[in-house]
Amino acid sequence: MLVEAILARLRKYGGRHDQLTIMFACLIIILIAIIAFDVGTKYIAGFFILEFFSNFINFLGMSYLVRKLKTPERKLLRRKTNFYFLVMNLLYMVCFVMSFTNEFGPWCTNTNLYPPVMNYATLLFFMNAAYHSYMHSKGYWLRWEKHPRLQHILGHEEELGWEPISKLKPIFEAQMRVFLIFQYLICAILVIIHLMVHFYLDPEERNFLGCTKDGFEWIYLTVEGDMFLLLHMACICLQAIMTEKVFYGVPKEFGYFDGLKDEDELESVPEDSPYMLAHLGYPKGSRINTQESDDDYKSQRGKN
Repeated sequence: MLVEAILARLRKYGGRHDQLTIMFACLIIILIAIIAFDVGTKYIAGFFILEFFSNFINFLGMSYLVRKLKTPERKLLRRKTNFYFLVMNLLYMVCFVMSFTNEFGPWCTNTNLYPPVMNYATLLFFMNAAYHSYMHSKGYWLRWEKHPRLQHILGHEEELGWEPISKLKPIFEAQMRVFLIFQYLICAILVIIHLMVHFYLDPEERNFLGCTKDGFEWIYLTVEGDMFLLLHMACICLQAIMTEKVFYGVPKEFGYFDGLKDEDELESVPEDSPYMLAHLGYPKGSRINTQESDDDYKSQRGKN
């Protein structure tokens, strides 16, 4: 399905690659690596690399959905999320750098079978899921057709360089619901993994997991050890399935790849273009600012 998603986007956008096709290609490589990993040597570092990058792609996917929404409200949405996405990019960078240190890197010892850097990668996923839940509770700060400055362009969005709100809103909401469901499912699996590691696993007794002398591999001693391995693989595979479903499956169900316009065409008319401002009734030389309209809207509500 990931290959089909790449081909569909290439057909729609005239053979041009974009961030999503690159994400799909990276996930294909990760899934192939899992197969090779399953039949070959199961290095802990290999596990970490696959888990870390599938986690990071998940983060990039959420960023893409939130920050590249083709509506004039996008500027406000970016301002609301700038700080979070900046901090998270830095934290992912720190986590990756930590993987090269002796103390935190992806290898095991007799007293510490689960590498700290894998705990931190899991924490980053939990943070993304928590922030997504927060955005969802706020409705992503979007008012869609109820926005006072957008009511004038309803029905003319495509002429002004945006996707029709009547089509964009249900697609976006469906994508976010699917994204959130998968995040909760993956969080549940990660909780099970860490309960096994921190409460069930005894490094001295090695009741289901052991460590090789060089520290590069785990030794799976029981059925629980095999399940421990499968749960990690499930998290990685689910993130690939989630990305395909959110960015290809859901839009396809809404006919996105059949009827909506080319992305370059949609971006060709900026939100502060004279043509758009003329439709909105702004004086010559003015600029649209959805943040200002939000402030006006709040002040009007306060007076009422």
